[in-house]
Amino acid sequence: MILSFSSIIALANIGKITSTKGEVYVDRDNTKTSARVGFILHINDKIITKNSSKAILLFNDNTSITIGKNSILSVNKYVFDIKVPSNNKATFGFGTGIFKTISGKIGKLNREEFKMKTSTATIGIRGSDGITVVKKDGSVQHSTSHGAFILTDNKTGNSVLINQGTTGKLYGGSLVVLPTTVKDTKEISELEEENKSKEEKTKLKEEKKEVRKKRRQQRKRLSNEKSRVDDLASTVISSTIDQSKEVEIPSDIIEIKGYRRFLNNDVIEYDKMNVTINKDTNSIVKAFDNNQISILSNYDNESTWGYWSNDFVNDGTTTNYTSTWVAGMRTDESILDKYIDGNTNTHFDFAGKMIGSVYDFSNKSMDMIKLDSSNFINLSFDFGSGTGGFTSDFSFNTESGSSWNGSLSGGNLNNGGFFRTNNVVGAVDGVEDSIISSQVNGKFYGTDEIKSVGGSFQFDTTDKSAFGSFKADKQ
Repeated sequence: MILSFSSIIALANIGKITSTKGEVYVDRDNTKTSARVGFILHINDKIITKNSSKAILLFNDNTSITIGKNSILSVNKYVFDIKVPSNNKATFGFGTGIFKTISGKIGKLNREEFKMKTSTATIGIRGSDGITVVKKDGSVQHSTSHGAFILTDNKTGNSVLINQGTTGKLYGGSLVVLPTTVKDTKEISELEEENKSKEEKTKLKEEKKEVRKKRRQQRKRLSNEKSRVDDLASTVISSTIDQSKEVEIPSDIIEIKGYRRFLNNDVIEYDKMNVTINKDTNSIVKAFDNNQISILSNYDNESTWGYWSNDFVNDGTTTNYTSTWVAGMRTDESILDKYIDGNTNTHFDFAGKMIGSVYDFSNKSMDMIKLDSSNFINLSFDFGSGTGGFTSDFSFNTESGSSWNGSLSGGNLNNGGFFRTNNVVGAVDGVEDSIISSQVNGKFYGTDEIKSVGGSFQFDTTDKSAFGSFKADKQ
């Protein structure tokens, strides 16, 4: 019998520790090791926190578990198979302590095999995240933040469904479900707030500053245009600007502005579309081919995207550059503020595609990303209580056969858009943790409601850089 492990991520590296505070240890094969950020996790590892200590674990399928003080977590089972859903399984053993679990791909692909076990209870997943407290006397409390979970008494087999906004408790052989109170979630809330380091806050401040700078530049360019496009929500997309700078093409060579793409008999038509070409260049907007159009037929909610191409002459040598862009009707800030500042949590999922290129620094070659049925990007956003965040997972192949996939967590968002730098766990050509740096920036589109998202991405390895645009519609 021959087994193929090309799509299965098991054993060895199953995740890593992304944040620690105080004394955090990993017990592996009866050897206890002090753990720091970046520590690679294996099956059967036991993660231990001491008093005033905390840790955040991120697994390969994008499952995230936050461990509070004086807590013990064991990784009993973990198999992540991207291609065969039935192979996926994860079982985490919760000793005493407090834990926040945000489920990833395994919880979506095979939720029956995603379990959290204590000495007295088993918690099955029916939703995206929840908080579990396990006491020394064996009593268990679980509060559901999104979706639903099932709490089962290991002794009797009796179960209760814990819906969003409620807390299930097992103590003294009794199972009850009550409305969640502030007291139920106080400790984990304090834990998450303390994990926001000064470095992360400084980085967020700089990213916001850069976003404001780009907005001022875009407004200035628009004010100088003789012909204004009515209802234009955004001008040159950041991916076009950034990639132009990277290949040292002056940013004023090509200006692309757009509203919406319509599909009509396999022909792309642009409504309120304008292309400004400067310096007598041959810049053009490149259309999708017929095969790509059939794949993209479901992605068109008040936003549009595509390729641009330019023949750039430098010292008598003509070089062609092709890159990508996204534009659309931006969602009004007041709509985003409504979700961000709302008293209740709001969750949105988006699914879409990615276009772009992979540049190989070793041989200075460009490899186009294939826009085919295996190409995807999924994004999940959570809003509420004055804050918000997002996670994402993606996969694509290139024309030469190179494969890229990964997941992102801890994304930031505000009423201007969303962004995340350097928090991708990914593989390139089957080699885990190949992506060493990353950047994702995006906007929300839709006039009266959020309908789609789009933006730019860049993922770097030691010798390659993948960059381009993505667009996804709300599910």
